[in-house]
Amino acid sequence: MNELSLVLLSLALVAFQACGLSFNTTNLKLGKDKISPPVQQQRNFPMINFATTIEAKGTNTWLIRVERQFQGESAVGEVIVKQEIAPNQENPPHIELAGSRAWLALGERRLAVKDIAAAISCAQAGLDELGSDYASPLIVDDTKMKLLIAEERIQEGHAEDGAKIMLRMLNTRTELYRNLHKSSIVE
Repeated sequence: MNELSLVLLSLALVAFQACGLSFNTTNLKLGKDKISPPVQQQRNFPMINFATTIEAKGTNTWLIRVERQFQGESAVGEVIVKQEIAPNQENPPHIELAGSRAWLALGERRLAVKDIAAAISCAQAGLDELGSDYASPLIVDDTKMKLLIAEERIQEGHAEDGAKIMLRMLNTRTELYRNLHKSSIVE
């Protein structure tokens, strides 16, 4: 297992534990064997709410509003899109941007009250929801490198620094996403 894999595993364990979940690490095998902790999708976490509303904002303009909830606290993320017909309630366009914005707000609030583990979990949830298709291939994206630095800071015991970096990178990626889709996103 390479150093990067160990760092990623460590961050995953921190986030996993911050969500109140645990598993027995004595049976984990490193090396050529794969690590197989129990997999639980974010959308199945009992502390996360994925409410979505859509409303008309004008001619061919729609507000998509989502709510994300973590440990009893919620935040709303919004995106205004341009399209001729009402967005599909089941799968509205750019919901990943709205969701990421909500996670960013939650993460920043948790960081402000020094709930570092929750801030890290919210930042990771926002990065996961936004996904990997957030920037034009013409953009030099250094957010991956900075996220590795965040993981390293967390591993070294400087979790607050790591959380701040993660939240900055989530913000950067949401802006890159908005720029990539500027033809269909108003705000």
